[in-house]
Amino acid sequence: MRRMRVKSIMSAGVYTVAVDDTAQNLLRLLAQYSLNGLPVINRQSQLVGFVSRSDADAREGEFVRDIMTPHVWAIDPEMEIERAEVLFAEYQVKRLPILDNGRLVGIISRGDIINMNAGRWRCGICGALYAGFPPDHCDACGASDCEIYRAKPDKMEFLPPWRT
Repeated sequence: MRRMRVKSIMSAGVYTVAVDDTAQNLLRLLAQYSLNGLPVINRQSQLVGFVSRSDADAREGEFVRDIMTPHVWAIDPEMEIERAEVLFAEYQVKRLPILDNGRLVGIISRGDIINMNAGRWRCGICGALYAGFPPDHCDACGASDCEIYRAKPDKMEFLPPWRT
């Protein structure tokens, strides 16, 4: 069985904040984009920390560098999702930036893992649906995993209540 990699569920196009930005600008960005935290980059666009809304509330400082957490766990896009789950639990972090050759390419959150585990997947060939982790292949038509896509329901679906 082929293991899924974090690159398959990461959020790309990550918003960042500069280490030299003001705390006030940070709060504006968090509010504007409804975010709880941002990776912090330096002038060379290298990841140097992470700053969360709770950091901004708990710490005093005029600049992001004064309130950020400087030591950040970052992972590779090829890491297996199961290993990332272990890191979330072991280090009690909510987000993990993803670096490819030292460049920030994405971010994954605990919520991304939950959404993936509760996900619905559809075969692009025959339309068969699967729940949970995406299958390695379609049991109905034999299509490979590259033909399996996340299913987005058109409307809210309700399951019937359990009957005893």
